[in-house]
Amino acid sequence: MGGIERDPEVATEYRLQVVLAKVKDDAKGAWHTENAIEQDILRVEAIGVGQLPLLCMGSLWRDGKLEMLRSGVEQVFDLDIPPGLPNYYIATDKVGLAGLVPFRAHRLMGYGKNTKCIVLPHNGDPAGIIIPAIELIRFYYVNSTRLSKAVFDGDFVHSPSSIYDPDYTGLNGKLAVVCRRQDVSGDDCWTIARILNSQAAFDGARRVNDSMMRDFANTQNANPESAFPFSGKTRIKALCKKVGYAPARWLVLSLVSCSAPFPYEDLQVMADNDGRQANPDTDLPDPAKIPIVCPSKDSGQELEPLRLQNVKEPDSKALPKRLELSGGCSTLCKARRSKRKTRAL
Repeated sequence: MGGIERDPEVATEYRLQVVLAKVKDDAKGAWHTENAIEQDILRVEAIGVGQLPLLCMGSLWRDGKLEMLRSGVEQVFDLDIPPGLPNYYIATDKVGLAGLVPFRAHRLMGYGKNTKCIVLPHNGDPAGIIIPAIELIRFYYVNSTRLSKAVFDGDFVHSPSSIYDPDYTGLNGKLAVVCRRQDVSGDDCWTIARILNSQAAFDGARRVNDSMMRDFANTQNANPESAFPFSGKTRIKALCKKVGYAPARWLVLSLVSCSAPFPYEDLQVMADNDGRQANPDTDLPDPAKIPIVCPSKDSGQELEPLRLQNVKEPDSKALPKRLELSGGCSTLCKARRSKRKTRAL
């Protein structure tokens, strides 16, 4: 991944620089190794940040379609995440006795070398585990297009009422309640409730837009920063690649799962259009009410196949499309979702 840039054609959405490498025609397995990549055939594309949930580092694409294969060696790390905002490094920074990500180990190009990374100690190396901040953002904070827009635009700070109704959202003991806006899905509320009820998660989400605004004030590109939405012990599963020299470091290509708990034990989701009646003393008279524009059934039908793009404005009236992606941000999230489905049955 490269930096974030403003899109002159789509005013409402930033776009992300994606560095692509060509896989050799005769490559078989071990896609993360240098032997599988055409080292001199690299290109950069700019994609709207709303499509970030699809863009795992190390993901494989063929003819514009995402393959189920993902590159990297699966590793499990038992970590102790320190509280507070971390220190950020870029690939060319020297950490310990060596540069963070040597060019010969991972072809970053000029676009990727300034990507902010978080390092964690492992096997005696202060930078034994390297996690790009953009992957941290993708995994923990932007599970959907709607959340991606909210996080990159800074809506949790500057326009929280566009995401949820603050009058009906809060924490009741161990029960988190989120009154979502109509264009926010119920699944998004797991992340929203985490951000609202954990200072660490709120700081991590807020840091994305704050760091971008600072970078844009100085350059045309921004390399966003973020942080873990929790502190303390956790077990993380990730697809990684060895970089550097002895002792080898692990560059995290994509996070797969995390055992850290959410700051609540159960979640209740309410929607703006759930049938509640307004207070008759403060409600507007019927002639003064403006009908809401709901997505039509036809708006969800695509005339052409879905493609990653950055030339058309996002269509807020289109029906949402649900795409199943591998991995999960917490075992609690999966367990609670299963419990909720059982109750619904």
